[in-house]
Amino acid sequence: MKRLRRGVHAQILRRLRAPRLAHHGSPSALGLDAQALRLPAAGGKTLFAWFVPALGAGPAPAVVVMHGWGANASLMLPAAAPLHAAGFAVLLVDARCHGASDDEDFTSLPRFAEDIETGLDWLGQQPGVDGARLAIMGHSVGAGAALLCAARRADVRAVVSLSAFAHPREVMRRFLAEAHIPYPLLGWYVLRHVQRVIGVCFDEIAPLTSMRRIRCPVLLVHGTHDEVVPFDDARRLQAAGLSGMVQCLSVAGGHDPSRAMEANFPQLIDFLQRSLHAIHPHRQELPMKNAHDLVTAAKLRIDEVALDDAEQAIREADVLLDVREADEYAAGHLVGAIHASRGVLEFKLSSTPELSSRDLKIVLYCKTGGRAALAACALHDMAYLQVKSIAGGFDAWAGAGKSVVKPTAPTFE
Repeated sequence: MKRLRRGVHAQILRRLRAPRLAHHGSPSALGLDAQALRLPAAGGKTLFAWFVPALGAGPAPAVVVMHGWGANASLMLPAAAPLHAAGFAVLLVDARCHGASDDEDFTSLPRFAEDIETGLDWLGQQPGVDGARLAIMGHSVGAGAALLCAARRADVRAVVSLSAFAHPREVMRRFLAEAHIPYPLLGWYVLRHVQRVIGVCFDEIAPLTSMRRIRCPVLLVHGTHDEVVPFDDARRLQAAGLSGMVQCLSVAGGHDPSRAMEANFPQLIDFLQRSLHAIHPHRQELPMKNAHDLVTAAKLRIDEVALDDAEQAIREADVLLDVREADEYAAGHLVGAIHASRGVLEFKLSSTPELSSRDLKIVLYCKTGGRAALAACALHDMAYLQVKSIAGGFDAWAGAGKSVVKPTAPTFE
């Protein structure tokens, strides 16, 4: 059985592996004086990159340019000449498993983001680059990685996203449908395995999630006839971003907007110039949030089941966790619930072998739902992939007259 499982897992990774394409051009063919580099990357690997220094003397703003899935840096060369002419230094990077960069057993959106970070770190060390004026331009998966990177780093001052998708789960569901892999029968397992391999759940790395965290200006460029990623994804990403910091530019093209972008490149250049020269108050001081804000944001990331569906979710679960305090649990709890208060939840799961499997189906509840939502987010961050919380918590459950365990009152007879 283990041999069969390993074979299935290997086949999943083979089907999802990106094709490796050779470079079809170079900066020199465009008249650009570029340096070919090998950048040290994570895991002892190296990345191939072209660096096009800025014109003139003095530290200049710089842009890391990242291609999409199955592409390479040469396919992003149309962006190099306009950026260079506008005074930017440009670093075009091959992600791992792509172009001339080193191979890996797999690649993923988080690894694309790591490779972008490698480029940013290298640029920050160059005397001809202004490390306070760094931007990222990415296409498709590279765009999703650019947004993820910007959500994590304070030194990214602007992002140009080309044809980004809203959520990797939706992309995977479309891939499964095109491959005629039925989701209820096998597709769900493929998605679960992919998340285990990359070490993080899709919700955490989704561009929709990244947009809620980004504090720099973002330009979303999307083709109105994109048949790979619907144009509506751009609208959703814009709605998820910080008000006043996100622009959406529609272009007459498909998933590869390079031809249509030629007419719109002045707008991209103007966006980058304004963003890299402006002082953005959102980057100087993050908005203050209260507990309600955190819970509201958490509930956007988790699977919260309605009270009417809670009993079915509990029957299907491997573990039912009560994340309230010990005295609350002792005063009454759901039948079969294990106590693990919110403050020590991560430590309890890490130190309890029977709770360590990331395949566990877990249902959480608290008093009214807030602590459970925050706890579910924490479990997502720990790569638990099947976590649900009960809307309304214990109070809603007990208020509906559902069964609870209560302490027996002492008798003095």
